[in-house]
Amino acid sequence: SNKNFTLFVCNCGSSSLSCQVYACEGGSARALVSSVSCKAHRVGTKSTEPSFIEYTLHGWTAPDGRATFRDESMPVIASHAVAVEAILAQLTALGVR
Repeated sequence: SNKNFTLFVCNCGSSSLSCQVYACEGGSARALVSSVSCKAHRVGTKSTEPSFIEYTLHGWTAPDGRATFRDESMPVIASHAVAVEAILAQLTALGVR
């Protein structure tokens, strides 16, 4: 059986959403390695400042060579659900499975 898996963990704040992606190879909890950290800022707020999502890749880089970047394509992130959808879409585009 395949003992490799990916774990996606979210923590909702009042106006933020933090996520971690852990990769496990070999089926042991000791094999869990953080591969991506991300945080959506200004979620569901009426702030005059725009929303954005920060990404940090651990131990690898995006196809364009970046290990950290900021997605500012959504100046308004209306809810935590919208933030999760955007983060999952970005992770898929990066090839995180």
